[in-house]
Formats: sequence, C-alpha cells, structure tokens
Amino acid sequence: EYRSSEWQLMLSEASFEVEAIEPYTRRRPLSALTAGVSPGNAAEIHRIIASLGKFQRAAMNVVEKEDEIYTDHWYVMVVGVKRAA
Repeated sequence: EYRSSEWQLMLSEASFEVEAIEPYTRRRPLSALTAGVSPGNAAEIHRIIASLGKFQRAAMNVVEKEDEIYTDHWYVMVVGVKRAA
C-alpha cells in the first residue's frame, strides 16, 4: 500500500541500496480482495465499488464481466541489497 518513492525511502532508512523499482498493474477480480473477509466487510467493499462515479470507475478500471467485478491492482517490485555496516 506504499508508493515506489515510499518504498525507496523506507529501504534506504533500513540501510538497503535500492537497485531497481518497477511498479506494475494487474487486472484481478474483486473477489481477490474479499476472499477471507467477513461477509459484512465484503458487502461494504461491493457497496463502495457500486457507488463510484464514472470517473472513479474509469480510474480504477472497474469492469463487470461474467458476473464478476474486475479492477486494477497496483504493485511495486523492489530489488534492494543490504549495505555493509
């Protein structure tokens, strides 16, 4: 849940040298977020997604297909090496 710049700062503060940072996006079903979540919380997540406006839905790339809601999920891959003390 951190931006690339936040990962770089945290790792630098922990004495790591960041060699590469690669953010990427992956389309996943909303159920990937709600698996293992209480039914009440899952319903709240679905309510929030359903209440998004046109521009918010576009920003999250919300698509409904085959009775499933899909959204973009954002990730950051970081390669770091611990600096010698």
